[in-house]
Amino acid sequence: LEVVPLNNATLAAEDKAALLAFQKEAGSAYREILAASRRLGDASGRIRHAKEAIRLTPALPEAVLADARALERRIAETRITLSGDGSVAARQFETPPSIMDRIGFVIYASYSATQAPGDAQRTLVRDALSKYRELTPQIDALWRDLEALEARLEAAGAPYTPNRKRGS
Repeated sequence: LEVVPLNNATLAAEDKAALLAFQKEAGSAYREILAASRRLGDASGRIRHAKEAIRLTPALPEAVLADARALERRIAETRITLSGDGSVAARQFETPPSIMDRIGFVIYASYSATQAPGDAQRTLVRDALSKYRELTPQIDALWRDLEALEARLEAAGAPYTPNRKRGS
């Protein structure tokens, strides 16, 4: 069985290979950004558990809980930049497009497109990827800070928290 396109589109792509290459490039960028978003989601869960472990560990000073709360705020702010503010959007308020929104719009539109991507689409993908790359060091720093906090919990004999490295 061989599938052949009908070529009955009004504005058919002259270079279908270029359209496919663009879709692959945008899809790859989206997967990378989605992975970072999930990583931040994991960090949010871990910090929530860490705060509870801090409350249950009398050997830890109160300042450790303040550090955990500050880290939680930084994670939330970074998630908003990357994925958007779901809390505000759920209340039917306008929110600026996030990095994921920008690239997601382009991908969604390109899958139903019958012509090659335009300069605006290419620019949106390039800009979203650039903004993500600027955010990457901040995400890495958050992760290091979370691991350092978890190491403090481990050293103080705090109760188990999910995904915390033992002996770290």
